[in-house]
Amino acid sequence: MRKDVTFLYGIKIAHRGLYDNKKIPENSKLAFRRALLKNMPIELDVQLLSDDTLVVFHDENLKRMTGYNKKIAECTFEEIKKIPLLSTSSKIMKFEDVLSLVSGKVLLDIELKKSDRAKVLTEKVLETLEEYQGPFILKSFDPRCLYFIKKKKPKFILGLLISINKSKRKNLKHQLLTRFIILPLIRPDFLAYDKKGIKEKWVQRFRRKKPVLVWTVQENDLEKYQDFADGYLIEK
Repeated sequence: MRKDVTFLYGIKIAHRGLYDNKKIPENSKLAFRRALLKNMPIELDVQLLSDDTLVVFHDENLKRMTGYNKKIAECTFEEIKKIPLLSTSSKIMKFEDVLSLVSGKVLLDIELKKSDRAKVLTEKVLETLEEYQGPFILKSFDPRCLYFIKKKKPKFILGLLISINKSKRKNLKHQLLTRFIILPLIRPDFLAYDKKGIKEKWVQRFRRKKPVLVWTVQENDLEKYQDFADGYLIEK
């Protein structure tokens, strides 16, 4: 089944909202509101807490954004709901509250973070999206999440996230696994690729049939990538 992904060509997506990590933390209500004011599509990260609450947060550990040194997957929402992000008034948001805030006004680019409970995470995300009326795409580094989604919701638009490993040996192994096992199995509708490897030949071959988004780039640097990517995840 061929899906319409033409809307991804030329798209500029606000990575974790429009934030500065000073007064406006990433993945916060303020960052999302700022993107909404500019009518920009929004990228966000979804994680599963120990009490099965879905929250919007990037890191595996809370420390960088809150100073609280604990893995987010080990927390309950009751435990973290009052913890400020970067000493601001912003707090970690529930996924459902972000959906209510955006309410279909712009496209959502939803990343499912890696989890020891990938199937539960995926099921909870799909369940939460059941009543959502707005446009969205789903992506993950974890092919298990994409596989589960493809089985349950084959019409959803799915993207595979790919990063470049600092170790050449590990990177080669990862690239071979991605190209010859994961891609044929998942058949993603788009790739979201690390800017450090965006010029790779196989990525450019993929672009002949499906779009490739590059992450993460500054808005004033887009010209560097326009010949190698179809859309952009932007930080301002």
